Amino acid sequence: MKNKKQIAKIIRLIARIWGSLLLLFVLIMVGGELVKHLSGEPQFFIDSASDLFGVLFFPVFCIGLGIAYKWEGLGGLIIIGAIIITQIVDGRLTLDLLTALFAASGLLFLVYWVLARNLKETNR
Repeated sequence: MKNKKQIAKIIRLIARIWGSLLLLFVLIMVGGELVKHLSGEPQFFIDSASDLFGVLFFPVFCIGLGIAYKWEGLGGLIIIGAIIITQIVDGRLTLDLLTALFAASGLLFLVYWVLARNLKETNR
């Protein structure tokens, strides 16, 4: 039992660190694009409706991460749901490296949530 608790805590820690690193990456990328835009470069990173929806995915991802720090199951579902909806709207249901990296954080939060629920049920 103690070993399962430790595994669950490690998974939660990895999910939080991974999610924080992804959030930092997103903020750096968006910040860089905004600086580039404000410096007068004519090209902005939104060229199509698909790109616009992809940009709208990042705030939902960030909200999902924020929620996942308190409620792992709900936050993980928001993260995975945002990725799936973005893939459907974009018209490509493929798993590229970037999508897999973002999905990993949501999956880790969901795995922790399932493990934590099972541990609570076995303690009753």
